[in-house]
Amino acid sequence: MTGLIQILGHLKTRLSMQYMRVTKVPNEGTDSYRVLERLREANWDWVCGVTFQRMFLPTYAQRISDLRKMGYGIQAAQCRDHEYWNHNHRGNVAMYRLTDDEEAPF
Repeated sequence: MTGLIQILGHLKTRLSMQYMRVTKVPNEGTDSYRVLERLREANWDWVCGVTFQRMFLPTYAQRISDLRKMGYGIQAAQCRDHEYWNHNHRGNVAMYRLTDDEEAPF
């Protein structure tokens, strides 16, 4: 199914990318803020989940979820599917990137 589908008041595409207005900004110094800063530093490129683990953020997937609830557009995919990385993770590790950051202040 192509196009936008309204689910629970949120607009989502078939790729599970959310396009919403940012309703809340994470407080400086919080784990959510650190995750958002790292995603912004990547300039819309992918960031491997291991990067967040190296930043001592063991609950980075929850912080990604929190940022999505705040209205940030974040796309996720399996890290092993990246076109030029060869990470060879033993488990399922996701990679993330910002998809829509125009509305995000600070």
